[in-house]
Order: sequence, then structure tokens, then C-alpha cells
Amino acid sequence: MNLDGAEAVVQEALDFLSDSSGPVAIHAGHFMLVAKGDTCAPTVAIDSGTEPIDSNGNPLRHRLSQFTLETWRLGATLAAELRASDRQAELLTLVNDWQYLRSSTLPNANTLRHEFYASNPKPFASFMTILEHVGLDETAIMTLGRWNPFVSESWLRRRIERRFKRLIATDDRLATRLAVQRHFDGSQCLVFDDFGRACRLLVCGQSDCAGEVMELIYMLYEQGYRRLVNFIPKECETPVNEGTRRAIALFRLGDFAALNIALPCIAAGCSPNGAAASPSNSRVFADPPPGPGGEIEAVVEYLHKKVG
Repeated sequence: MNLDGAEAVVQEALDFLSDSSGPVAIHAGHFMLVAKGDTCAPTVAIDSGTEPIDSNGNPLRHRLSQFTLETWRLGATLAAELRASDRQAELLTLVNDWQYLRSSTLPNANTLRHEFYASNPKPFASFMTILEHVGLDETAIMTLGRWNPFVSESWLRRRIERRFKRLIATDDRLATRLAVQRHFDGSQCLVFDDFGRACRLLVCGQSDCAGEVMELIYMLYEQGYRRLVNFIPKECETPVNEGTRRAIALFRLGDFAALNIALPCIAAGCSPNGAAASPSNSRVFADPPPGPGGEIEAVVEYLHKKVG
């Protein structure tokens, strides 16, 4: 992304945050884990000036390679701007550690994930170089979850799955209220219509991308954050926006808002052709309340009481 494009994105985020004064969470630097022999590797260079490599030692030209450092630079710049004006702002990085590390095809997937986080208890050197360039240090990275400084998407999914399964188990009325459907294998799919929009919370007992976003927002809210600036891959825009809306509606987070900034993923070594300078921004606030006495209102009220 060129300088003008980066400045425009940061300014858009600053404009979004201008109506509030509380702490800000900034998600940036998203990357994936991929299998690499008997271990796994991130789709971004750990050290500055180097390229991530695949299992054969060749440069890993993954679509997130450039995206990761570009968005981390944007997030760090935004955090520095906010902190310069005495506003609390912290960075976090979600790690897609499930798409290429599935237990169904890689029996030791869980072990590989644990080993990666255990061996990387500090931010990557490439991340720190960017932080230091804008005058920040490790204190700009928030503590969230069990694997600092990174947040495991697999872990977020398990948390939201347990949350909803507890709701199902505690009251049979939930099944009739939320139209529980049965699949051919007998597992259940929980379907929730949030203000007229049908959506799946659990499919065959498991969560999805939208579910992990719901859990992330719930955790951020518990820690006092009321604004989120979320730099995401363009391909994830729809589920991230939907998960944001669901979290705000389901958990009744009326004073929470998010700016989801979706950027195209350009593989390292490929020409961006200007695409990375054209983000699409989605401001997601609380939905308007439903009409009085509506069934959806009853469902949301019921779930709010159960979760709260």
C-alpha cells in the first residue's frame, strides 16, 4: 500500500473513533499457520528482511505474507497516533491456526499449534521493528487469552462452542425458541434469527468464522473495550461483519462499535496493481431494537439473561 493509501486508512479509523474516548482494541497482523515437515510455520517472516519458507525451504508466497506486515504497520501507526493523544490503544493479532492444521488430515495438529505458541512467547522481530519505528514497544500489545502475544482462532472457536452448548443444555426451551435442526448424523445445528436475519451459531456442534468474532468481541467488552478497529482479509469481510452484528445483538453490547477494514491479500512477490490501496470499510454498530412484543426480542432477551 502506498503512503497516501495508508494515511487515508488511518484517518478513516481516527474519524470513526472521534465520537468516543474509551480504550481502543486494534486487530492487525493476521496470519496463518501451515504445516512444515514435523512442525508448523507462520505465513509471515519472523525476522525483518527475511521471507517465510515452505517445508522444502522455498519462499512461501502466501496470500497473507504481505497483508500481515502491511496491516501490522497500519495498526501500529494508528495505535501510536491514539497514544500520542493520551488515549488507551492496544494491538492484538488473530492467528488462523485451523485451516491448514486440521486434525482430520493432520493427527498431530493440536501438538503443532501448542509447540508454535510455546516457542513464540514474544512478538516476532519483524513486528517489533515496525512498533519501534513508530515509537512503541511490547506494552502496546494487549494480553488476551492463553497464548500471548497472539490469539488462537481455534481457541476462540472452542470457547464460543462451549458457551452456546451450555445454553442448549441448561434449558430445553432454547431448542424451540431457536429452531434447532437435526442433521443426518444426529448432531444439531443451532439457528438464530437476529432481527429477521437467519444465521447459524453452531453447525454440527462447531462454530465458524463469525462465531470466533463473536467470542473475541465478548472478551474485549469484558476487558473494557468499546471500540474495535479490525484489519481483516477481504475474503473474510462477510463472516466478520456478520459475527460483529451477532455479538452486539446477542450479548446486548449497545455501546460497542467496530470498524472492519477489509483489505485484499496480495501474495509476497506479486504485483498488487493498486488493489491493496482500495479497502472496503464497514462500520458496525448496535442494531435498532425490534418492535415491542416481537418473538425475536423475546429470544434476544432470553439469551441475554442466560449469558449475563
